[in-house]
Amino acid sequence: MFFTPLRHDLPDTPEQLQDIFLFRTLHGRTVTLFPDLGAFEKWQSIAAGIPNVTISNILERRATVADRAAGLDLADYLLREHKPAVTA
Repeated sequence: MFFTPLRHDLPDTPEQLQDIFLFRTLHGRTVTLFPDLGAFEKWQSIAAGIPNVTISNILERRATVADRAAGLDLADYLLREHKPAVTA
């Protein structure tokens, strides 16, 4: 069985994301990005040339040493905070 992604146009790199911002779907919209821990500086420099794009530093502000070592991202924090009840 082969896995086929539902979307083929998602970027693999920040540079590809920049192209999408400049030329496609998100152009003209206000966007906030939440980079993985350790990637804030890189994303901030990329977003500097893109109108209406901000980079959140909330993960950098809240991160522990262990979080940084693990390179957590927003999804990791959301999963940690929201522990759904297990039903039998």
